[in-house]
Amino acid sequence: MGNALIALLQTGRTLTAAEEQLILSAFTEREARRDEVLFPGDKVCRTLFFIDSGVLRLGRTDDKGNDITYFFLKEGQFCTILKSFQDGIIAEEQIIAASEVRLRSVTRIALDTLYEQLPWLRHTLEQLLQRQLMEKIDLRNRFLERDAPGNYQALLEQVPGILLHVSLKDIASYLGITPQSLSRLRKNLL
Repeated sequence: MGNALIALLQTGRTLTAAEEQLILSAFTEREARRDEVLFPGDKVCRTLFFIDSGVLRLGRTDDKGNDITYFFLKEGQFCTILKSFQDGIIAEEQIIAASEVRLRSVTRIALDTLYEQLPWLRHTLEQLLQRQLMEKIDLRNRFLERDAPGNYQALLEQVPGILLHVSLKDIASYLGITPQSLSRLRKNLL
């Protein structure tokens, strides 16, 4: 474990064994069960997650108690509520395990300490988070241009194997349709 995180951070530079150890020691390994809330929202998000395996879901519950899914994040990606994490503001969104997940987490304080020890890491991590944010914005923009079948197909391309891990309720929430509509859509596409 840890190879995917280190491989991602080595983009453009080779890490020494000491740097690898320092980074891995700052992150805490853990597992989460499907539907486990990793960040409940309505407070400041002080944790950055890295997904070793599985899928996380970013979303919230609306005033009527309905789940709204904004994004799915898969293995090899970072996950946090970025504005809250960076600026210390309260976030409405939640981070929830959409499947069984193995991940690593680092607190904002531990990450700041790591930045002091490895100054290059801040720039590298900011670039990775910026690229991931741009991919999410691009996906969301394309999402607005398509109908439910097109969005379903795009989701299957974005997160291959998602149907094996994520509940149909969560997928329907992401697509903005009911689970019954999703069942009809899937039946028509087969």
